[in-house]
Amino acid sequence: GEANNLNGNVGADVRLGRYLRPYFSLSEGYNYPATLLTYTADPYGAAPKLNTSFGQEAGIKLVDPTSSRYSATLSVYHASSKNEQYSIASQLFNDINPSGLNGRFGGTPSTYVTLDRKTQGMELSATANPVPEWRVRLSGAITKGSLATNTSYLQLYNDQFHENAAGQVTYADEIGRAHV
Repeated sequence: GEANNLNGNVGADVRLGRYLRPYFSLSEGYNYPATLLTYTADPYGAAPKLNTSFGQEAGIKLVDPTSSRYSATLSVYHASSKNEQYSIASQLFNDINPSGLNGRFGGTPSTYVTLDRKTQGMELSATANPVPEWRVRLSGAITKGSLATNTSYLQLYNDQFHENAAGQVTYADEIGRAHV
């Protein structure tokens, strides 16, 4: 696949008084699947799609105006993405698309599935620079992430058996063409 997309980030911060600096940031991005160069498809062999994401962050920073040696930041964020690739267990892949007498369905299937994801959270951090050669930072975050879509695959069965007029099992139909 080929795409020409613009990735970007825009934001601003404002100085409100001597101590407060609120800020916000918006970003949008497009990303080729990480496995595109090796063409890692889904369990049915379908090509991966272009990943898109959108995020927002807002916060407030408290700064020591006299020396800037101490600061604290509280921020909240939300991000959502579509078509992210996740690897599933190879045993699950083998259950979905087993290798039978005729090989696997779909050319080059693999263990990757495409899902949408949402993440949101809040972070609090404090930074101190008590002496010029020493900087200390303490931070904590609460994060919640979830998959925004479900993906399901039917189990494939690609070994087609046929029987002739005598009731014997064959690998081909009556005119001799093999089935896949």
